[in-house]
Amino acid sequence: MSRRKHWESIYRTKGEGELSWHQDDPTLSLRLIRDVVGDDDRVIDVGGGTSTLGARLADDGRRKVVVVDLANAAIQRSRKRSGPGNHPVRWMRADITDVPRLGRFDVWHDRAVFHFLTNPGDRRAYVELARRTIPVGGHVILATFALDGPETCSGLDVRRYDGRRLESEFAPGFLLVREVREVHRTPWGVRQPFTYVVLRRVRNRARPTSPAQRADGGSGSRRSGPRLAARPLPPRRQRVRPVARAARHSLRGGPPAHEKSETARPGSSSVPVARSRRPPGPVPSRSSIPPSGI
Repeated sequence: MSRRKHWESIYRTKGEGELSWHQDDPTLSLRLIRDVVGDDDRVIDVGGGTSTLGARLADDGRRKVVVVDLANAAIQRSRKRSGPGNHPVRWMRADITDVPRLGRFDVWHDRAVFHFLTNPGDRRAYVELARRTIPVGGHVILATFALDGPETCSGLDVRRYDGRRLESEFAPGFLLVREVREVHRTPWGVRQPFTYVVLRRVRNRARPTSPAQRADGGSGSRRSGPRLAARPLPPRRQRVRPVARAARHSLRGGPPAHEKSETARPGSSSVPVARSRRPPGPVPSRSSIPPSGI
């Protein structure tokens, strides 16, 4: 059975009280959205199904809310519940892994869709669509089963995540800025741990590693693209003064007497050598020092 047929069958044969993911009040999703959304921002609820989230956002005064779902039966049920009139929420039937573009949205919300994408190609298509849809500075709010959550749901296998794993799925281009754990209770009382993350859209670049870079959202300088490797510093310039002095002395017949202790002995290399440190002990008297030239 195709993915679309599966979900059409679910929404045609089951009521909200028979859907394990159903929430009467999407409290955590609303709180996370309100924390990042601007007054004129556009919000998209991916896989919104029969959720009341879109209507709750409209009650907040939002006039740019779109709900996307694969199952037409879910969309029709939500429209019927909203009633007639000029409702600000717009519904769209689409397969989120097979749609070229959705337009531009500042906040992307998905609760319990991404964890059903067990095929790597489907996950790549999902992430690429999010990159095309969300501008730099926008946010993805994503909820999946936690690492200790269910392994299957609605007869399908799922993938379980924590915050770092979700960030890796969306890298590069998204930075984890918040992670929240919620234990959802199904309509019949079963516990289901969820991982919620807030990912900020950033320029595609290397992932920041320092706390200061992460707090800045990985923006730092406004230069885009991967960070260039640091250019190695040039080696320290060697002192050339002794060599130049030795060359000068060779033209004048040798160094003055007070500098002979710094030059090489006759017959050895003409390159000056460093003065050796005198070993500790008593300083010899002047009379014990042999005269110059001996």
